[in-house]
Amino acid sequence: VICRIHHRRVRAAGDWTGPPVQSPWAVNYLNRVVAAFAFLFLAAGISGCHSKVDDQLSRITIGSNPPGTNYNLLGGGIAKLLQERLGVASTVRPFGGSSVYVPMLHRGEITLGINSSMDSYLSYRGTGPYESPMSNLRALMSLWTVGLMYVVRADSGVHRIEELLGKRVVIIMRANTSLASL
Repeated sequence: VICRIHHRRVRAAGDWTGPPVQSPWAVNYLNRVVAAFAFLFLAAGISGCHSKVDDQLSRITIGSNPPGTNYNLLGGGIAKLLQERLGVASTVRPFGGSSVYVPMLHRGEITLGINSSMDSYLSYRGTGPYESPMSNLRALMSLWTVGLMYVVRADSGVHRIEELLGKRVVIIMRANTSLASL
């Protein structure tokens, strides 16, 4: 399960170059449509791939970030749907971040993991926080696009991303080691 990261440039306060902001009703409706399609693709992907190994799949463990995060809530929803719709016992295991559970996914200790595309790329290539390539990983689906923006104080004089060169910036956030590779 993947989440793509897009970069948007904001030149000055109030100068948003992204898409128009949607109403809460439209966002809620869109979320429901996306969730319905995500479930259909997940169900088709799990039930449509049948082999001798699949006969032994009696439990699905989903790796996620800590409780209260979006990844954890999404993992809980997917686990519930897998149990109710497919009859497969499913649980969510929260970890301190994807750099903890992605190696477990690679080794087969958990069945699924929710991860960003950037962190998935780093783990597959063996760069960033990952010591060696994890080529035993595959993307099942993309769930949503996460907007990523850089915020500076209004009086900083910084109006373009290039102007951050040589300045101190925060690059590491708890449970998100992929930002360190930007």
